[in-house]
Amino acid sequence: MSSPALRDLVAPVMEANLWVQASRMTGYQGRNLACTGFGRQSVSITSVAVILDPSALLYVTSKRKDWL
Repeated sequence: MSSPALRDLVAPVMEANLWVQASRMTGYQGRNLACTGFGRQSVSITSVAVILDPSALLYVTSKRKDWL
């Protein structure tokens, strides 16, 4: 077999391997590093609040200014 033919056979396997490795890197709530208190309910609730509060504030502010 020629080099280009072998490359065409191996490329999909390499791409699949990279995809699997990349999907393993994504951690809890999109974070790649574990935070202090990982697995505790209070930390999970705080983390969700930190993510949702600015989003809600942005939505309310945009609605008040009639941007939405």
